[in-house]
Amino acid sequence: MSQGFHQEARRIVAMKRLLAGACSLLCCSYLSMAQTSPQEYYQMLENMYRKTIPLIQPAEVEDHAIILDTREMNEYVVSHIPGSRLVPYESFRLGALEDLDKDATIVVYCSVGYRSERIGEKLLAAGFSKVYNLYGGIFNWLYTGGEIVNMNNEPTLSIHTYNKTWSQWCLTGDKIW
Repeated sequence: MSQGFHQEARRIVAMKRLLAGACSLLCCSYLSMAQTSPQEYYQMLENMYRKTIPLIQPAEVEDHAIILDTREMNEYVVSHIPGSRLVPYESFRLGALEDLDKDATIVVYCSVGYRSERIGEKLLAAGFSKVYNLYGGIFNWLYTGGEIVNMNNEPTLSIHTYNKTWSQWCLTGDKIW
């Protein structure tokens, strides 16, 4: 066999490997961005929560409730629940809530409810008596029809998903990370 034939065969094998790698990369990328089903999302929530503070469904949040957003400023500026007050998880201080009545109904939320559950635990330990964690956080709020607004208090569908990995749990909206 000629040397040209062997070179052509090596080139074809190399091309096949390159194409196989590209296909594998594309498949992995697609799977990592595939939409999570509502059942998977709600199962993840059930497994994540410690249930150390009561959960409240979005439809159960009353107008008089004080709503605390425990995400970070970069998440809050993209969108938040109207009327919510930012109390960032990373820099949370009880002193920032001295103006709140300890008997007021307080609903805490974050993206899915993990960070807000930790803040809720601190509020209960500090003597707040009616603290609830928003089930599914702002992701579930939007998914179940709740309004979110941007920094100008204008309705938006943009939602900060914390990071690319957590964006899989956001079932609706325009995802930003």
